[in-house]
Amino acid sequence: MKNYLTVAEAARETGLAVSTVRKHITDGDVPAELPGGQYMIVKDDLEKLQGIAAKPRATTPARTIP
Repeated sequence: MKNYLTVAEAARETGLAVSTVRKHITDGDVPAELPGGQYMIVKDDLEKLQGIAAKPRATTPARTIP
């Protein structure tokens, strides 16, 4: 039997925002099922989200004004 997490539960466990988790699902980075209109993530796939959370964000260099 698979253990499922809601988007909110996955966000809480990974420290990501709910909107960020949802974006990674819709972008195809994290597999999820949509039974009854609510995304459900298999708990074993949580590692993929945790890997995303651990990656450093790309930063834009500060601009200098002449």
